[in-house]
Amino acid sequence: MDALQQDTLLEINVINHFCTFAYLLEYAGISFPDRTTSCFCPFHDNTNTKAAKLFCEQNNEHLFCFAENKQYRPHHLLTNHIVPFTVQHVFSAIWSNLSDSEKNIFSDYTRNYTLENDFSSYYKDYKKGKLKYFDLLTVLRNS
Repeated sequence: MDALQQDTLLEINVINHFCTFAYLLEYAGISFPDRTTSCFCPFHDNTNTKAAKLFCEQNNEHLFCFAENKQYRPHHLLTNHIVPFTVQHVFSAIWSNLSDSEKNIFSDYTRNYTLENDFSSYYKDYKKGKLKYFDLLTVLRNS
C-alpha cells in the first residue's frame, strides 16, 4: 500500500470512528436519526419513502441504502459532497484534538518512519543560532 492510500485510509477510519451521520448532516441542515432505524437516504433526493436503514454501534455507524443495495459510512457524506467539508478538513480537526493514546487506536494505519541519519544535533545548533537556516538546508540536502 503506498503512502497516499495509507494516509487516506487513516483519515477515513478516524472520521468513521468519531463522526456520526447525524453530526455531519447537521452542517448541511439535514436532521437525521441518531439511533438504529429506517430513514430517508441522505445520498438521494427521495423524501417520500424511507429507503435506508441506519445501524448504530459504538464508534461504528453505517447506512444501508435499499435503492442502491449499498452500504455507506459517515465519510461518504464528505466524499459525495453532501456536507460542506473535505475529508482532510474534518480529519485535521479531529486529529489535532486527540491525545496520543487516542491516536494509538489507529496505529495500524499510521506510517512508521525509520530515519537513516540523526539530525537532532543540527537542529539543536540551529535553534541555538549556531547554524544559519541555509547552512541547515545544506547539511540536510547533502546527508
